[in-house]
Amino acid sequence: MQEDQFIAINKSQAVQGSIAIQGSKNSALALVAAACLNDQLVTLNNVPDLRDFRLITQMLTKIGIITYREDDAFFIDAKMVTDYHLDKDITADFRASYYFIAPILQRFKKVSLSYPGGDDFGSRPIDQHLKGMRKLGARIEEQGDHYTVYADKLIGTEFHFEVITSGATINLMLLATLAHGNTTLTNCASDPEVVDVAKFLSLMGHRIIGAGTNKITIIPSQGHPKHPITYTAIPDRLIAGSFLMLPGILGGEVTVTNAIPEHLNSLIFALKDMGLEITQSTAGLTSRKVKPLNGMRCVTGMYPLFATDLQQPLTALMLFAETDSSVQDNVYHNRFSHVEELAKMGIKLRREENIAYIDGKQYLNLQGEHDVNCRDVRAGTCLLFTALGTDGETRLHDVKHLFRGYENLVANLNKLGVNIELRSEVGV
Repeated sequence: MQEDQFIAINKSQAVQGSIAIQGSKNSALALVAAACLNDQLVTLNNVPDLRDFRLITQMLTKIGIITYREDDAFFIDAKMVTDYHLDKDITADFRASYYFIAPILQRFKKVSLSYPGGDDFGSRPIDQHLKGMRKLGARIEEQGDHYTVYADKLIGTEFHFEVITSGATINLMLLATLAHGNTTLTNCASDPEVVDVAKFLSLMGHRIIGAGTNKITIIPSQGHPKHPITYTAIPDRLIAGSFLMLPGILGGEVTVTNAIPEHLNSLIFALKDMGLEITQSTAGLTSRKVKPLNGMRCVTGMYPLFATDLQQPLTALMLFAETDSSVQDNVYHNRFSHVEELAKMGIKLRREENIAYIDGKQYLNLQGEHDVNCRDVRAGTCLLFTALGTDGETRLHDVKHLFRGYENLVANLNKLGVNIELRSEVGV
């Protein structure tokens, strides 16, 4: 897409159809970094074609790592790494850049990069990463907007996360494969993405015990594999969860294929509580609206609790409920940029710290033309879904954030019968 484009959204009729869910962005980003620990060609299947992967290609090309794509297959050949400096502009632009510390440290005993960027919805410090690296024996020099990690030799250790964090759990798993001796991590994230990376590391010969629980032990292999590896990333549970909400707003039914139902248990429970019918078959997971929606109280937490990444899309669904709702985000207390934008559409939510209160029957206020801004991918999803039930055209700007998370978003929604179009800002 071009920087000057926006999405024009008009009220849509009942949705009907199925969507094949793309690979997990959060998992695939870490898997690409893990693949760079290998000295031979790695093929990762089910990697979504998103901006962050194009940035990774640019960054890795500059240091001699070859990557290329064929459909959803992403190929990585990291046997000729030439530099320990990761491009500071690129690493500042996507949050998962810290995953690439391990493969560069493996070869040069040092790596320099910027503090990570990505969606902006409040403080997401990397202190747990830095503390864990120091516990493994690394020395870190922080220099303004970037930092350099040094480690002649990492030593296996025990490390307890002060807060549960999936990014730091994955990062320390990667680094622990370089250590001399075993490493045990406690208070770990149990996200499916953590398990996915652990399975890949196991293919490289490392023993990863306990992934998916709050205690993970990493027993490194002696050296890294010298053989090609092929692996398939899990589907994106967050994208699947968002699409399952659509029938609640527009009516009809949507089937998501490729999704793993067990990864969506907390969301499925919430959708059923609101009155949607969720069924599982060989075709996939199907969501239907069979009665008016009930309001509910949603509280986010780390997996397996309700995902913070789904609270903003769920807020859109709550606007179409008959009774009152509330959303309490215990993971990111400031993840409410959508509230200000919803106000432009006539929706008045009351926010108290990390809780948003939504009165029932808010859909009655959705009419007229509006211009709103997408500030991050999940907030943009909330605004897009809300606009689909609005009488009058809504123009969603800054949609580059949406396309950081969704592959073929407009085409997939059009396939379901949704009335949206990508247009140029010129002449608006």
